[in-house]
Amino acid sequence: MTALAFKLLQLVAGLFGVRLPPFAAGAIVAAVIAAILVGTGFYLVDLGAAQAQRACQAEALRKENEQLAAELSEKRRALALINAIAERDAGRAAAAEDKLRANQEAIDATPKNPAQCFDRAAAGRVRRVR
Repeated sequence: MTALAFKLLQLVAGLFGVRLPPFAAGAIVAAVIAAILVGTGFYLVDLGAAQAQRACQAEALRKENEQLAAELSEKRRALALINAIAERDAGRAAAAEDKLRANQEAIDATPKNPAQCFDRAAAGRVRRVR
């Protein structure tokens, strides 16, 4: 394969009027092969670094996802507790409303007292009681 590359290189150089000795052609082929290997090496290193960075980001996202899942679970638990308290308070409020309604009905059912005010003497006696 390298012999073919030597001949091809000498042929191309000959087209431009340059005569390449076999050593120079071999050095050029070796330099091209070395450049290709170095380029491939840099490409592979870059690929590995990108893969490592993606793995690190994936791990960070996985941890963040776990934290968010734990927070969501805590929020759901708190919401369930708040809903239970709200239902219990709604029951108490309904009972209090029924009690208020019953008291108002009892007040409305009480007959009017025409003599509800004290006379002057009775008001004086009440003022002296302490």
